[in-house]
Amino acid sequence: MQTFEIIIQNRTGLHARPAKELVNLAKTFKSNIRIAHGAKQVNAKSLISLVITHKSRKAGKSFISVVILS
Repeated sequence: MQTFEIIIQNRTGLHARPAKELVNLAKTFKSNIRIAHGAKQVNAKSLISLVITHKSRKAGKSFISVVILS
């Protein structure tokens, strides 16, 4: 398992267009890739999961972790 921390510095956070780019990149790998924020983890290959999860965040810097399981 590998984990990478990413800071999203966009004041609007991770909205639909950048989330789609992240999903498209994640889909190019066979690995199980999860996005974690605190205790919550979602599938990085699911746009709806990323958008719904991030919608509850406040605007400003967001700290997320990318977890590659296999």
